[in-house]
Amino acid sequence: MTCPSQGSSQASRIGPISIISTPALVLSFIIAGLFWFSHHRRLTLQPHGNRGVVIVNLLFLLSIILLPVTNGLYGSYRLSSAVAVLYGLHLTVIAALNAWLWWLAARGRHAELAGAIFPVLVFLPGTALAFVAPQCTVSMVPRLRRAIDAAVVS
Repeated sequence: MTCPSQGSSQASRIGPISIISTPALVLSFIIAGLFWFSHHRRLTLQPHGNRGVVIVNLLFLLSIILLPVTNGLYGSYRLSSAVAVLYGLHLTVIAALNAWLWWLAARGRHAELAGAIFPVLVFLPGTALAFVAPQCTVSMVPRLRRAIDAAVVS
């Protein structure tokens, strides 16, 4: 493996990708932190779980761990429809697993369950929009962050 020389066009492409990926990494940390906060709130309602709950919880945590990968792709290739859809699907899976775990934990607590389902209802149309017009999803990221924040705080 060789490194590109200082003056080559390949070396000049490395810099902007790193700069763009830093905000994506910060966004990844914020999203993961909000879902982590929701995870800890949910554990206060359900401190014990059966094998199925543990497996769904592990899948949820695995999806959180993979968030920097799709966020980095989205940060580097924002206008790519495939990357925007992949990123939207990943966020939808995280939100759906979180909502499923809340459903298992919050039997009869409809307000908390509604707060967990809300991000799924936001991410599904956002992913559909990313499939049709990925350039529109660039302006949606701040709105999605506020939607997650509202759902986690509620």
